[in-house]
Amino acid sequence: MRKVLNGAIAQLPFPHQADLSELGVNADRVYRLLSLLRCAEEVSPLFVAPSLLLATRRPQQLGGPLSHVHSSQFHWPTEVTVETRDPSLSTRFIEIYQSASLLSATLRELAKTALNRKATVEQEIATIEDAIDERVYELIGLSLTVVRSQARRGKRPGRHRPDQASRPETWAGPTCEGPTFGLVRSRDG
Repeated sequence: MRKVLNGAIAQLPFPHQADLSELGVNADRVYRLLSLLRCAEEVSPLFVAPSLLLATRRPQQLGGPLSHVHSSQFHWPTEVTVETRDPSLSTRFIEIYQSASLLSATLRELAKTALNRKATVEQEIATIEDAIDERVYELIGLSLTVVRSQARRGKRPGRHRPDQASRPETWAGPTCEGPTFGLVRSRDG
């Protein structure tokens, strides 16, 4: 199995002379934004408070995660460590989280604020992920537009085998060979 994975990974194109710093900055932004979403999940090591309670707080009042081993790695985008590294993320965070509901607001108003924050952060993540995809495809010499249009039309190179379509499949047992990574089917016709 290790040979298969190494072979597949080794065949991926890698731009040795390309500047990948933009990808690193964007990946860090996505990580930081995903961390913001995890702050309202009760089972997350980054849990701060439920989203309805966070909706009543402005960026300066958000507090920190509870005492968990991994919570020391979390920093709000307005903290100095993040702000100096990525000022635009800090600015965008303040824009998103500046609107807060009053503690005396109705549950509907609190939910609206929490959902607006979450939707905006998710949209920001999607935009950055698209930029990452575009840059990666550019680096390996593919057009993301062409790849997406082929995907919409259902084209997947190397997947269609019409000569095997009419024969029934039976289970042949596990193996470490081939691109199926342990699941092999034989055709007994």
